[in-house]
Amino acid sequence: MGVDCYCNFRSEPGSIPVPQAENSDNNHKKIRNINNNPNNQNMKNKISFNNINEHNQIKNENINNIINKNNNENNNSGKLMKCITDSEFEKIINEHSTEISKEKFLLLIKGKIKEIETELGEINESKKKEYLSQKNQNIINKSPLYFSSTKNTYFGTWSKNTLKKEGWGIIIDENGNKYEGGFKSDKLDGYCRIISVNGDYYEGEIKKGIVEGNGIFFSAEKGMLYNGEFKNNLFEGTGEQVYDNYENHKITYVGQFKHGKREGKGKLSFDDGNYYEGNFTKDKFDGEGYFKFNDGREYKGNWKENEMNGEGVFIWNENQKYEGQYKDSRREGHGTYYFGENNYFQGNWLNNLPHGEGKLCNNGKVVEGLFRFGKLLKKKNLNEKKLSFNKIQIENGNEFMRKKSKK
Repeated sequence: MGVDCYCNFRSEPGSIPVPQAENSDNNHKKIRNINNNPNNQNMKNKISFNNINEHNQIKNENINNIINKNNNENNNSGKLMKCITDSEFEKIINEHSTEISKEKFLLLIKGKIKEIETELGEINESKKKEYLSQKNQNIINKSPLYFSSTKNTYFGTWSKNTLKKEGWGIIIDENGNKYEGGFKSDKLDGYCRIISVNGDYYEGEIKKGIVEGNGIFFSAEKGMLYNGEFKNNLFEGTGEQVYDNYENHKITYVGQFKHGKREGKGKLSFDDGNYYEGNFTKDKFDGEGYFKFNDGREYKGNWKENEMNGEGVFIWNENQKYEGQYKDSRREGHGTYYFGENNYFQGNWLNNLPHGEGKLCNNGKVVEGLFRFGKLLKKKNLNEKKLSFNKIQIENGNEFMRKKSKK
């Protein structure tokens, strides 16, 4: 952020080498853009989780008829059948689907999916084994099935109790997106990997079809990778967010999120050396924060809506510093600006310039008065009260002498 720290110094009284505005360069705009970018970390619109939560229209009455039949046949023994036989399962499943070969199933996976899978490697096998070990024995494996009603293809295990996807499986939807993971009552549950044909992917924890827990999400369109906590399909909790190429820069955020936005404590770093560390509200610098510039300058103080607002300290170098109030990243209110040894201005500011009453100390010479946009408009006579007092004394003395001479 190449701001010239010094203006031309002029020796006449009231001239102050006031620095330019801190927000007058392109990097500040980049900071605003990254924080104001709409939906820059919202994954709701990237992959549709609801599309895979269908029941494939297998009618419950079919199941109930079979269960009731089995129950009646076993009343004499006092046992109730809780699951259907394999042959009955086959019959009902085939009424609603078409069996396809594994070769055809693999052909449904688009090239982009295969490319991403090659890059990511196999899905977490330990998570898969852990999930399957928790399931009961009333599940059945089935060859890939195509459902014309939903245009989805499923390859995995089913529950013989409910005829719903249960255990571990893979869904390929009509667009070629792939969903792999644990299933419970037809919904992804436990752990999953979701890969979209547009290059997006998610791998991590999921509960009843909703992404919650820890996971990794990548947006191909934005070149953004997030690794951290999720809630209700959004970033929430602690995480790391990396933009690999945002306006030709790599940007990294490590910190807290809420409702898909940077919120709470965090650090936003730019590959050119600039970084902000402090509090965020809805993706923006807000509250106490520290910004370090790559040229050595630094600001520590209050922020609001990405702007320096309230009390703060801005340091250019060891000889140049401002302590005071800011409004929308401009020096405004009361503050003290130090520029060299025994040189300072203390007073009121407006639009980055001394404006109002103030005191200027320049090389040991002190001038007080009224300033207007950085210029001394009117000096304040430091001996004004003393002079007024002497004048009154003289006038009173003269009056006393006149009265005395009359007598």
